[in-house]
Amino acid sequence: MDALSYMLQMVRLRTSIYTTVQLRVPWGIGIPRSEAAVFHEVLAGRCWMWIGDARKADSPIELAAGDVVVVPHGHAHNFCDRLGSPIEMLAPMTADTLPPPPDLEDDPKATQIICGLLWFDDRSANPLVSMLPPLIQLRAAAQGKPASWLAPLLQVVALESRAARLGSDAVLARLSDVFVVQAIRAHLAELPLSERGWLRALADARLGAALQLIHQHPEAHWTVAQLARRVGLSRSSFAARFSELVGEPPLAYATRWRMHYAQRLLRASSDGVARIAERVGYKAEPAFSRAFKRFVGLAPGEFRRRG
Repeated sequence: MDALSYMLQMVRLRTSIYTTVQLRVPWGIGIPRSEAAVFHEVLAGRCWMWIGDARKADSPIELAAGDVVVVPHGHAHNFCDRLGSPIEMLAPMTADTLPPPPDLEDDPKATQIICGLLWFDDRSANPLVSMLPPLIQLRAAAQGKPASWLAPLLQVVALESRAARLGSDAVLARLSDVFVVQAIRAHLAELPLSERGWLRALADARLGAALQLIHQHPEAHWTVAQLARRVGLSRSSFAARFSELVGEPPLAYATRWRMHYAQRLLRASSDGVARIAERVGYKAEPAFSRAFKRFVGLAPGEFRRRG
């Protein structure tokens, strides 16, 4: 399993909810910042969307039927039928404030949008999620042809979110996992070759292999020389290339990954702190606890109690 597949496998959604809204011109809505990731699909019509201040449309994008946007970190964002329309701020989006699906009428001038809230399971324990951009945009017809996976998946999402049949919540939760993973893959595929950063390092054959070793063996006491040898580079070349793309030296990253993985274990397993310390490469629980508190700001036991 390559490094990217390993990280994508760890992307899980705890829950998701969807509703459909129908908007008639003129209209404009502002959506406040949310703790959840936010998903929108334009079912019919056209609109404009941008991240940030409702009063100032910085870098607006035009959306048409079939287009999808994902706001992974829940940034405040805005929609309107045309630039310059007044924006009405909504209440913060929660499971209780999403409106129920309306009885959709055949109105060729109306814009219909599916709105969804997606809660990541253990967002802090997966750096892949934290490094996503504020907005991921998926065009219905990228480069003149529709994405092969997007249309059928969204058709099922639209059907299940409208029908509210028995088991729809479970179906939508599973579909959301697939959708988010595909959206991340689409975003990574569009990164320019000149892009620097951790996401680009995942796609680099040799650095990706080194990241895979670190991710799959957090208990190992790696040295820079060992990692370089395993991926077929000299020690100096590997260290320089890793630091340039990832943004920190290999061993600093290995320590940070151990702490990410420890957070996941504290939340998802019943192992005691001493056992978790062993699983991330610490022979002594006190040394692990000190390192964890420096990184997270809480002792392992307190972190687990807070959930």
